[in-house]
Amino acid sequence: MPRNLLPVPGLIGLDVNVSHDFVLSKSSKEGPRPIASLKSFNVLNHENDVTYIGVTTSLFFGHAVPGLPPRRMQLNLQFNF
Repeated sequence: MPRNLLPVPGLIGLDVNVSHDFVLSKSSKEGPRPIASLKSFNVLNHENDVTYIGVTTSLFFGHAVPGLPPRRMQLNLQFNF
């Protein structure tokens, strides 16, 4: 049986990052600057299969094994001095 014989669904991925710098002093180049950011991974929450069973004698031949993680969001706070 040749390699990559069966068609598989495509990979759909959309990640979004939104950040904002806050100015604590009147001079924009001096002093600490907090930065808040929100990152979101797999925004569309699409199930992306990565690996498939390729053993032809297995009952699960052609089925997906693990998938990429579902939608995740991450909040970051950072201080620059």
